Amino acid sequence: IVINISTNIVKHYYFSIFIMSLDQVFSYIEEHQNDFIDHLKRWVSIKSVSGDLKFRKDCFHMIDVAAKELEQLGCSVQVKENPLIHESIGDVCDIPLPPIIFAKFGDDSSKPTVLT
Repeated sequence: IVINISTNIVKHYYFSIFIMSLDQVFSYIEEHQNDFIDHLKRWVSIKSVSGDLKFRKDCFHMIDVAAKELEQLGCSVQVKENPLIHESIGDVCDIPLPPIIFAKFGDDSSKPTVLT
């Protein structure tokens, strides 16, 4: 949910959800449905298809977009080179792999770790 909605909405949603009833959460989602959809449209408009060479640049662009948005949410973000560095697709060799994003939100060790 963090990635698919705008930064201001996420901050409000994330910090308010713990004091909201389930009905309030659903109402909030309904009220902001168009914001969620618009944000999702922006993200899926980036043709980041890693298995198609003509969209490889878009994969790198999507990493930048996601990293910046995570930073706006207050995450500490590190973008690391993919340890595999290159791959081959069909007859094309040495294709650079997009980097990997590591993001941390908060420092509460009692909270679960989520990998997406």
